[in-house]
Amino acid sequence: MKRSVLTFTFILFSIIAISQDSDYSYAKSYEIVPPATITISSESRNIDVIANEGNTIQVFYSIRKDGGLLKLNKEQIKKGIDNLWNTTIVYTKSTLKMVVTEKKAVAGVNKNPEENIAIDLKILAPEQTSTRLDSSDGDILIRGLVLDQTCKANDGDITLIDLKGKVTAIALDGDIFLENVTGEVNSRTPDGRVINLSN
Repeated sequence: MKRSVLTFTFILFSIIAISQDSDYSYAKSYEIVPPATITISSESRNIDVIANEGNTIQVFYSIRKDGGLLKLNKEQIKKGIDNLWNTTIVYTKSTLKMVVTEKKAVAGVNKNPEENIAIDLKILAPEQTSTRLDSSDGDILIRGLVLDQTCKANDGDITLIDLKGKVTAIALDGDIFLENVTGEVNSRTPDGRVINLSN
């Protein structure tokens, strides 16, 4: 299987320019052959994966500072975001793997969330997609998928909506919300609650 491996920081993104009234900073699309698998490990903030029609995975990057959405051009990325984060993407015809890590040179600096530049990820994917999601410092949302899902939030909530496959969810310091999840659910939250919104 031919595999295209893209390792880059934000300055190297092949980016779709967006208008000022959108709710994200940049977007990237990947043609996929379902059933698909998405694996994401992020040291930044929130991860949303939502079912969508078609055979394309769309990744929307919302880059935020001081609680506000940043609209950045390539030069601004080079001066700011590139100094803070590395993003690695491995893409094949049926899989997408993303790893977002904080550069060690700035790890531990400006730990106040309102002072940090943070990256929220929103992914639109075919409903025949399984996920493996790991968020170090944010919430996770999965909605509308029909295959098995595995997710872990170290410091945030997990919300699972309209899922049909087997679900494994671990929230180490947050709540787990379930709504219309019809498959087997294995959930664990040492310092939170499991709340079924369908009841």
